Amino acid sequence: MGTFPTQSLGVGQFPTQAKEVSVHMQPSRRQVVRLLAGIGLLPLLPELRRGGIRLSSAAAATDWASGGTAAMTGKASYPDPFTAMADACELVATTTQGPCTTATDLLRGDVSEGWSGLPVRLALKLVDATCQPVAGATVKIWHTNIEGSYSGQTPNNGLCLQQQAYASQDFFRGAQTTADDGTVFFDTCFPGWYSGRAIHIHFQVKQGDTSYRISQLFFPEDVTTDIFANHPEYAPYGPPNTTLANDGISAAIPSAQLARHILSVARMADGAMLASKVVTVISQAPTPAVTPTASQAGTATPTPTATPTAVSTPAGCAGDCSGDGSVGVDEVVRGVNIALGNGELSACPAFDADGNGAVAIDDLIAAVNAALNGCR
Repeated sequence: MGTFPTQSLGVGQFPTQAKEVSVHMQPSRRQVVRLLAGIGLLPLLPELRRGGIRLSSAAAATDWASGGTAAMTGKASYPDPFTAMADACELVATTTQGPCTTATDLLRGDVSEGWSGLPVRLALKLVDATCQPVAGATVKIWHTNIEGSYSGQTPNNGLCLQQQAYASQDFFRGAQTTADDGTVFFDTCFPGWYSGRAIHIHFQVKQGDTSYRISQLFFPEDVTTDIFANHPEYAPYGPPNTTLANDGISAAIPSAQLARHILSVARMADGAMLASKVVTVISQAPTPAVTPTASQAGTATPTPTATPTAVSTPAGCAGDCSGDGSVGVDEVVRGVNIALGNGELSACPAFDADGNGAVAIDDLIAAVNAALNGCR
């Protein structure tokens, strides 16, 4: 390779760590991309491609913008999504607020706190059952960052936060007061996913001490699929493992009402997403709350934020191609190329830790653990 440092890596030198996957087969390019993202090597992918690694469609170019809300350079020209008059205004279902809410209302329009991701202009219009705008109400939203983590002091930080340092932050939380026409606008980013839930945004509508409704909004599934397959910031996390059909919240909403919870989306000229919805609410509505199923309590998260489990290997150090008792970045890259068929195993037999004549994803992870924690 020649373009990568050969020094061994100490503990903590990568910003995040990789998750063990016990699969004894040739890894797919998506698995490798996720692994590289998890150990902080994704920024090196242009160099890696020249060394033989080619990205699949999972990390292809996309027309969606990147870089967070700062990328919304054409916001002044975004169209009004609420020009059409509603002829029927039907209530959204009440859903659980979940364990990841916080007590404070942060009155602000940009809720991103500088996080990166696909920029989203979230536009909501509140109306009552007669289609009249609800003015002066507070709309509070909260959702995950690109990693699938919430922020703040929640009732269950162990479940909601992927890093406990996030408890002192408030990213992707905010509140706005509806204007005379019932509208509020938030600048945010497309959420990440965590196990057991489809991509969603929580919201609460209240006025004074009266809570009109607590519910959730979802994105069209074809849009979600496209983003996690093609957007360079989201593709490394892989596709969400939960759809609207098997999400414990959305599946409990009567099918005839689910469309009331799906955002309308459009790509703006600057690549940002305009996501909008007319939301019908009333105070003390009789609609029963939708409660989560047991499967919703999953705490798994996409690979880039997971914690590694050491892989047991035979004698020797997996990935120590040079035999010097350490594993460097260039050696990890060499193993990736061998795994993808762009190199010969004879170039580094140390990657065949289980002696099966191939480099599998667990062999790569063993090498990553050796790079992070030293040879054992």
